[in-house]
Amino acid sequence: MDDNGDDGEDDSSSSDEEVEMDPADEKRIMNLEKQLKTNPSVYDTHVQLIQVLRKCKLRERLRQARQRMHDLFPFNENQWMDWINDEMAAISSQDDIERIKALFQLAVQDYISVPIWESYLEFLKAVDPDVSARTAAGAECFRQAAEAALTAAGMHLAEGHHIWQLYRAFEQELLDAAGGSDEKQVERLRALWHRQLQLPQPAAAELLAEYEAWEASSGKVGAAIEIDAGASAVALLAGQDACQQAAAAQLRAAHEAAVGGDKAPDASLLAAYMAYIQLEKAQKDPARVQLLFERALAVFPVTSDLWLQYTRYLEAELKVPALINKAYARAVRNCPWVGGLWAAALRAMEHTGAPDEEHAALAERALAAGMQGPEDYLSVLLARADCLRHQLPTPADASSEAASKLRSWFARARDTMAQYFADAVDRSLRLPGYWAHVEGLVLGDCAAMRAVWEETVKGPLGRYCETWLAWVTMERALRQLGPARALFRRAYSRKYEEGGQVTLAYEWLKFEREEGRCGWCGVEAPRNCMKRVMHVLRVDSCKPAVCLVELAKLFL
Repeated sequence: MDDNGDDGEDDSSSSDEEVEMDPADEKRIMNLEKQLKTNPSVYDTHVQLIQVLRKCKLRERLRQARQRMHDLFPFNENQWMDWINDEMAAISSQDDIERIKALFQLAVQDYISVPIWESYLEFLKAVDPDVSARTAAGAECFRQAAEAALTAAGMHLAEGHHIWQLYRAFEQELLDAAGGSDEKQVERLRALWHRQLQLPQPAAAELLAEYEAWEASSGKVGAAIEIDAGASAVALLAGQDACQQAAAAQLRAAHEAAVGGDKAPDASLLAAYMAYIQLEKAQKDPARVQLLFERALAVFPVTSDLWLQYTRYLEAELKVPALINKAYARAVRNCPWVGGLWAAALRAMEHTGAPDEEHAALAERALAAGMQGPEDYLSVLLARADCLRHQLPTPADASSEAASKLRSWFARARDTMAQYFADAVDRSLRLPGYWAHVEGLVLGDCAAMRAVWEETVKGPLGRYCETWLAWVTMERALRQLGPARALFRRAYSRKYEEGGQVTLAYEWLKFEREEGRCGWCGVEAPRNCMKRVMHVLRVDSCKPAVCLVELAKLFL
């Protein structure tokens, strides 16, 4: 399938040059290709190029354009069917068949699509030589594809029965070819019937009638069946409460009607899917919940909150590392601008035990993905920092390689934020506070901790008293009371945003009350300071400098 190399270009030049093109189309193709060379991440430009190449029947260049686009973006059902149908129309060799099989296998990975699975199975039956010849290898190939289709969409209430029918039809053809006397094949086919009958069905009674007819033709009328289906007749056969099954089937049918058909992908449809998902969650069947999330995502592929809900459900309920990481990979492919998704993907990758090389590569991809704002970048940078911190030895060693890697990442995070978001101010101090905490309280390097804070207070965050107070708090945590007091002396002469002088002065008094000695300002100092601060805090907040002067006198 990978024809992006020189050979593909040679094929393009040899086969496509024989196609006559309208000069306007040729000019448009050249213009679109030039735009994509400058900026390959523009979705609409890829779509336009594919449309004009398809119109001009430039098959090789069309294939390459589609491959380049799919390297960057997932394809929806229509895009995949267009590509596959174009390839099927030009089959001339076994290599073409293998390439189309590979396309089908790629197509079913982007979004759930029963029509694509149906087309895949029909393609195998009609075109694959081994499958159409009903050889043992061909039968195994078809069964593997059909089982994959059932895993992905067999429980689809409205459309899943199409896959079951195709699978049964293939097995029936094998049975007929054996003259109907192959007992092993009979049991295989019977097992398929039973598996489908154990699922809720929109037409369970009709399906049961078909099965009974099949058993009659096989001489097995009245075979015992255990059924868990969505219709009262089948529920009675299974010995279940008919009323409960009818109510459950009716409730599911109402939700199915709410999401079925060709409805516009608007807020009401999304709400209908979420209600349906809540219903299936209440039934405590993770496979059905997963299927509904997949159906919803096929309609709302760029709704990042839906992806987050899906991946969190997989982490909480299914807990299968490969499944979780694959879902996150699809999520960031659909919504590459959402930092929260990348950060969650990084945390999941670490939690599932992926090698650090893969974690580092994912972080690099995130930073190059074109995220939108400082919060997105900060989320990714902190998620990678968390992973590196978890690699620190115990007890922590400031001279270790892990500590060096973490420090380098913190420095890169600081530089990245300064380069792209020089005016952004994170008053919660997540990056500098984290870095300083690691240096001082984890690695025990007070000098490095103070260097982090020193750089921070000299930047935009120095305008806010919270930055200075966070530094003081860290010094106190290390029981460095002298440096903490020196920080207060240094800080109180500065001007701060939003009346920060008053807050800082109050915190200084609070610090001295809790940490100072009784003679620091006279025997009655703590009591007098508290009286004075209450007086100062009643002063007009528009005059913080006056408040600061009054409070500063207490320290002279």
